[in-house]
Amino acid sequence: MEAEITSEQIAAAGSGLMPCQVGVWCDNCGVTAEHDYLVREDSTPTERFEAARRHLRANEGWSCGPDGDFCPTCQGKVTVDDMIRECHGRFGETEHAPGLISAKRAALRLKLIADEVAELAVAVEVGDLVAIADALGDIEYALRGTAFAYGIPLDEVTDEIHKSNMTKDFTNAADEDAKLVKGPGYEPPHLAPILDAALRRFEDGDGLDEQ
Repeated sequence: MEAEITSEQIAAAGSGLMPCQVGVWCDNCGVTAEHDYLVREDSTPTERFEAARRHLRANEGWSCGPDGDFCPTCQGKVTVDDMIRECHGRFGETEHAPGLISAKRAALRLKLIADEVAELAVAVEVGDLVAIADALGDIEYALRGTAFAYGIPLDEVTDEIHKSNMTKDFTNAADEDAKLVKGPGYEPPHLAPILDAALRRFEDGDGLDEQ
């Protein structure tokens, strides 16, 4: 697969193919690898995204798999999920299969998230950029801690939601209040298979023991 498409290549490819620009971002540092690809005209956004990931794996040294997409520089670096595992490990909790948690613990997780969101609202109201950054970091920590508690592979879930969002349309794209809406080409995220796959990994012994 070519990263740059020329008019000669399009002509040589014949009918049924078209050029399409696809971007894949590193889940650690956020750098984006954006290239033009020749794709089938009837391919879905998900298929185009997967084609881009295959190209990056084969030609540019990226690591693209179930755990996320990582550029050559970030492979092997400590991720936020690594930090969450380390933090929860201090209290004797290890990764476990996806599943519901007790009502008491669920209430605690909700309170932690709500408290951090409330701090963000205050920081935004007073215009304190440092406090905004601090609150956003705390929100991510609380969110990922909650995903850890439920055994949810959040990166895989976010990846699937992103693919779905890329099939949505913009309203008032030039305005600050622009938002994504479900258009005729919308594809909903398929999250149940992700949770099922995570559950199978633990059942097959590929995960840590459930507690």
